[in-house]
Amino acid sequence: MPPSLFPRLVLVSAAAIAQAQPPPTGAPSSAPSAAAPAPFPAEIRLSSGAILRKTSLVRWTPDGLVVRHAGGVDPVRFIHVAEPDRARLRDLQSARPAAPAPGPAAPATITVVGSIQLPAKSGPPTRFPGATVVAFPGARYAGVLAARQAIALPPDATAADHLEAWQRVLSDLTPLGDAVVGPDGRYSLQLPAGQPAFLVSVARRGSGRLTEHILWLREVPAGETTADLGRAQAHVYFAPGN
Repeated sequence: MPPSLFPRLVLVSAAAIAQAQPPPTGAPSSAPSAAAPAPFPAEIRLSSGAILRKTSLVRWTPDGLVVRHAGGVDPVRFIHVAEPDRARLRDLQSARPAAPAPGPAAPATITVVGSIQLPAKSGPPTRFPGATVVAFPGARYAGVLAARQAIALPPDATAADHLEAWQRVLSDLTPLGDAVVGPDGRYSLQLPAGQPAFLVSVARRGSGRLTEHILWLREVPAGETTADLGRAQAHVYFAPGN
């Protein structure tokens, strides 16, 4: 390699090294730096002439601040602070970071959807358009079951007797909402968000010489949005005729 190239290589290497290394401590930076926020004053002079010493901010208030000082913690209104301390404190309050924007509010209600149907002896399942689905507070579900079990009915009790017993234990509850089942056998119900519920619906269908009187009962945990009513949730009582 010709000797005349050495100085050029050395210069290029030195320039590359100098560019890669950070500037020495204390060297002026070409990038503008943000001004540091003014420190909170160690003393605050009041318009009464008193001086609060060794002060630190607890929090800002709409018309002043709460300050910790050598004598304790006290609220101080700006009108009771002497100038220029009052202006300094107002500037500090104005320079505080903006509060984060509140997030979206939680929904007040949720929509629960489902279907009501029972299997048929043959063909498609039976749907129950026009039936009403009523929702009650979920906190009362266990009490309703206990109250219904406490009603003793004779062995020859009719379907009407059984349904009347259910009506008795449900009569003192305030519904959360209700919905009518559509032609497709489905319903859509608005319930309070975050609150458990239980659903009740009553319908009937003919089955030859017997009529089935059906009462559906199903829990809906808080936040659940689908609740089908089928054979597993049905209490079926038979009565003669249609």
